[in-house]
Amino acid sequence: MYADSGASGGIFVGNYLAAGYRKFRAKVWKATCLPVCYYCVNVWHSFYITNGRTVWRSPAFVTILDDFFGPTDEWMSSVATEQTWTRIAGNEDLDTVLSNVTQMGVTIDAFEPLPPGTERAVAILDEIEVRPPGPGVIQGSVLDMYSGTQPPGVIVELHTCAGTYVGTTHTDSAGGFTFANVPAGDYYLILSLTGYRDARWPRTGCFSVPPEGMYVQWQIPIAPLLPEANLAVGGCDFGPEAPIHLRPGGLIALGAYVENVGGSPADSFWLEVFGSRTGGLTLDEFLVNSQVVNSLASGAGHSFLDARPLYSIPDGPYTVVFVTDRTRAVPEWDECDNRAIVRRKRLLVLRPQTNVDLTVENFSLNPNPAASGEPIQLGGHVRNTGTQASGPFWIEFWGSWQDLYPHPDFFLCESISVSNLEPGHLVDLSHCSRTLYPTPSGTFWVGCFADRPDHINELDETNNYRFVPGHHLNYWSSGADLSRKHQAKAPARQGLADLTVAYLDFTPWAPTQSKPGDLITIYLWIANRGFGDAGPFWLEFFGSRLGGLENGVLLMDLSERVSSLGAGQSIGLTLHKPLMGVPDGPYTVVAMVDRLEEVPESNEANNRLAVAGKRILAIRSLTGANLVLESFLIPPEPLIAGQVVQFAGTVRNSGSADTGKFWIEFWGSREQCYPQLDFMLCDSIPVANLAPAEAINLADYARRIYTAVASGSCAIGCFVDRADQVNETDESDNYQFVLNSGIGP
Repeated sequence: MYADSGASGGIFVGNYLAAGYRKFRAKVWKATCLPVCYYCVNVWHSFYITNGRTVWRSPAFVTILDDFFGPTDEWMSSVATEQTWTRIAGNEDLDTVLSNVTQMGVTIDAFEPLPPGTERAVAILDEIEVRPPGPGVIQGSVLDMYSGTQPPGVIVELHTCAGTYVGTTHTDSAGGFTFANVPAGDYYLILSLTGYRDARWPRTGCFSVPPEGMYVQWQIPIAPLLPEANLAVGGCDFGPEAPIHLRPGGLIALGAYVENVGGSPADSFWLEVFGSRTGGLTLDEFLVNSQVVNSLASGAGHSFLDARPLYSIPDGPYTVVFVTDRTRAVPEWDECDNRAIVRRKRLLVLRPQTNVDLTVENFSLNPNPAASGEPIQLGGHVRNTGTQASGPFWIEFWGSWQDLYPHPDFFLCESISVSNLEPGHLVDLSHCSRTLYPTPSGTFWVGCFADRPDHINELDETNNYRFVPGHHLNYWSSGADLSRKHQAKAPARQGLADLTVAYLDFTPWAPTQSKPGDLITIYLWIANRGFGDAGPFWLEFFGSRLGGLENGVLLMDLSERVSSLGAGQSIGLTLHKPLMGVPDGPYTVVAMVDRLEEVPESNEANNRLAVAGKRILAIRSLTGANLVLESFLIPPEPLIAGQVVQFAGTVRNSGSADTGKFWIEFWGSREQCYPQLDFMLCDSIPVANLAPAEAINLADYARRIYTAVASGSCAIGCFVDRADQVNETDESDNYQFVLNSGIGP
C-alpha cells in the first residue's frame, strides 16, 4: 500500500509498509504535465549492508503519478539514473512508498525492500570544517569504514552545547553535509540512520563557531544496527455517529487493525481511542478504556473489534482518533504513523444533567515565598455540596500571570485524582503533600480548580475554583527585595467612573437546548459606582467553559452599545439576543462591560460577572457545509519575524450549504511528527460566509509574521475554523501543515 500524500489535507504520514522495507531520503525536483503530471525525485539516501558488504544505490529517479503539490515548470537537471519506480493511482504493488510530500524542493521520506542478510552499518565522521565569514558555515562528510566510500543519506543533527536543537540535514550523494548561517557559539553533532534500532550514534565533542572560522576533526565508532519494529494503525471506524448522540456509559462500537510492519517483534503496547476537538490534530479526551496488545511479531497484525462504554466527557462533537504506543514503549523506526483519524464523521456526546456540585473552599498555599523543588503545604477543601455522587475528577493547582482576572496559565504541582465524592463529603487538601514544580519567577495568583476539564456535568461551575493573589514564586531569582510582601492595590483613583455588572441572569438554561439563532433573554443591571461619568462603551456576552474564570467565546451575535452612564447611576436592561454558532456544549454565561477599556476607571477588576447556578446548553444541527483546505504551501525562503508573507492555497466550501462566519488561522508547531497549535504566526483572516463551491485564495491576503515569533525549526500550518463555528461532518480536512520548515533569524 502507499502513503497518503495529503491531497485531502491533514498531516502527511507514511503508513502500511511491508516488513523488510527500508526508509531513505529524497527531494522533489521536477513536475511535467503532458497531460498527466509526472513528478521526479532525486534519491540521495539508499544504503544497506548485506553479507558484510556495503551496497549503495546511486542517485535515482522516482517517478510518481498524481496527488502531488507544487509548480509544474521546474525541470530536472541531468543525473545518473540507476532505477526508476512508478506509482500509479490504485496500484498497491509497489517497491517505493512516499510520504511528507508537500511541494517542490522539500525533503521527503521513501522506502525500498531490504535484501536478505541485511545486518549492520558502520561509519565514522571524518572531518568537519567551519569556514569564515560568520554567521558560520559548517561543512563535513561521513566515511563508511567497510567500503571506504562517503555515503549519502546519513542524518546529521546540529545542537548547541547547552542541548538546544538547532536543525537537521543529511549527507548528499557525495557523503557531504552543510549547515549554513550558523551563529557564533558552541555546538555538537549527532549522526543517525532511519529504520534501525540503535541508529542514533554518539555525539561529537563540542566545537566553537567563531566569526573567523576554525578546523576540527573527530572519529566516531558506530554500534551495530538492527532492524526495528514499526507499528501502523488503520482500518478504523466507530458508531454511532452524529447526529445520533451518546451519553456517558453508552456503548460505542470500535474497530481498528494494528500491524507491525517493521523488521523486529514489538513488545506489549497500548491501543487508545481519543476524541479530538480539532479534527484529529490534537488528542483532547480519552473516550473509552484502552486496550493492551501483548506483542506483535514482525509482519503480524491485531484486529480490534469491541463495544465499550463511553467516558463522561464534555458535551459536543469529536473526531475519533486511534493511537498505538503513544507512550513509545516500543522502539520504532517511524513514530509518525501511530495515529489514524476516522474521517467524514464525528461522535456527538450529550450528557444528562447531574445534581453534583463541587465547591472549592478556603484554598491556601504555603510558604510564601515558595521555591521550585521544595515542599508546599496546601490548605482548604473540595466539597460535594450536591445530592449526587460525583464520579471521577481531578483537582488541579494553577498559577496565573493575569493581574485583574486570574487564569490557569501554568501548573504549580501534581494534581489529585478523585475516584468519587459522595454528597456532603470532602477532600481535605492539607492531607495531600506536594512539591512545587519549576515555575516562573515573580508574584502571581495561585489557585485550586476542581474538574477543570468538565467531566462532571454540573449546573454551577462558578464555585469550582478559588484563586488567591500575591504569592511569590522563586522570588529571589528575580532580584526583588524579599522583605517586601505583596501590597494591596493602590487606592481607587478619584474622579473617575467605576463600571460594574451588578446583576445578571438569562433564560432558557440547561437542560433546555438552544441552537444558533435562538433568542436568549438576558436580564442585567449595570452600575457606575465611581465619581465620574462614563462615556460610550460596549456590553458583551460570553460563554465560558471554565465556570466564568475566563470569557471564552463570544456567545451573543449582537453586542450592546451603551451611550453613557452618569456617576452614581445604574440601568436595568432586558435584552433578547440571538445565540451565535458556538461549538456544542454547556457554557457559563458571562457579561462584561468596557472590555476595550474605552472608559478610564478607578477599578477595572469588577467589569464582568458570571451567572452562578445555571448554564446555557448550545446544541447545533449538522450543516451541509464542508470547509476544505487545499494545497497549502509556504514561500520557499525562510519566514522571518516581522516580514510580510504570502501563503498559497485555497479554502473551499465543498458542501451544499452556506458556512456562516469562521476564521482562517496560521500556526507554528515545534513538534514535527504530530504538529500541535504551539504559537500563532500572524493575524487571522475573518470570513463572513462561503456559499457552496465558493473559495478563498490565501495568496490574496498578505500577512505579517508576528515580531515575537521565535526563530528555529518548526512545522507551519493553516487551520480553517479551528473554533468550530461551522458544524461540519468532517473536520479532518480543515488543516494542513508543511513539515521541516522554520522561522529565520
